[in-house]
Amino acid sequence: MCIRDSSPAIAAAHPHTYNEDVTHSYFYDPQTMTTTNDGRQTPPIAEQALRSIAIVTGNSNPQLAGTVASLLGIELHNVSVKEYASGEVGIKVVEPVIGKDVYIIQPTSSSDEIDVNEALLELLFMIRKMKLGYVKKVTAIVPYFAYSRQDRKTDLRTPISASSVSSMINAMGADRVITLDLHSGQIQGYFKNTPLDNLQMAHEFAGHIRSQPWFVPNECVIV
Repeated sequence: MCIRDSSPAIAAAHPHTYNEDVTHSYFYDPQTMTTTNDGRQTPPIAEQALRSIAIVTGNSNPQLAGTVASLLGIELHNVSVKEYASGEVGIKVVEPVIGKDVYIIQPTSSSDEIDVNEALLELLFMIRKMKLGYVKKVTAIVPYFAYSRQDRKTDLRTPISASSVSSMINAMGADRVITLDLHSGQIQGYFKNTPLDNLQMAHEFAGHIRSQPWFVPNECVIV
């Protein structure tokens, strides 16, 4: 699913987590990998399948996770992710997740609320906590993959940090990882037996540029 713009009705239902900039959504047909948009607010997913889904997020970008949940017509799963006075991260699953397909939406990037390392720790702890909660499957959706630029040795006695981050996600027990535009394709190999979907956003980015009123093909240069 990709998100572009959205609906005031959904925003009113989830005022604290919904991204008000979203006014339109569209969904990919899994058979043809083409976009479908018949004017519906929700994707073509069976209601029974939606009942088995739990969307979880930390403090990196709760608005994104809230928007995805709203477009799917479900609530964010109630999970408390907080920072103690000592600076340590605390995770508490308020609602049961037994038998659920859990999707953790957590970019590992810094924001006004959190830094990149804390975002990464939250992701790791949430994966581990969900695996200990007898879930059916844990999928980590990481739109921004931290340390992906450190994907090779550039000097003596320097680590390949992207490999270390991948190993930590593997160790926590993620069943699948979804990310966008990795710095290099070789990072996929660091995940070993964990399936990884590296979604390419060039098509979406190009479509967004073409939709802008100022875009004139003969007068624009992209560098």
